[in-house]
Amino acid sequence: MHELTLAENILDIVSDSLRDQPDARVTRISIDIGRLSGVEPDALKFAMDAVVKETFAETAKLEYKFTEGQIRCLDCNRVSPAHNLYS
Repeated sequence: MHELTLAENILDIVSDSLRDQPDARVTRISIDIGRLSGVEPDALKFAMDAVVKETFAETAKLEYKFTEGQIRCLDCNRVSPAHNLYS
């Protein structure tokens, strides 16, 4: 379950960004999830709920949006959307 590791890394990034603001409150954590990343949003939410318990981000709401993948043709350098590499 790599979502747990992702959740821990997200919390670390948020914590590092607040290093100079010890009194700041985290109310929302917004992330983009690439459609080709293999990240399961429900699993990430479950993992985030677990890692933020009793931390500065315990009451923060997790928001995410999906972003499309892109592929680039090595011959013509054209960029196209990559909705699904496996079909």
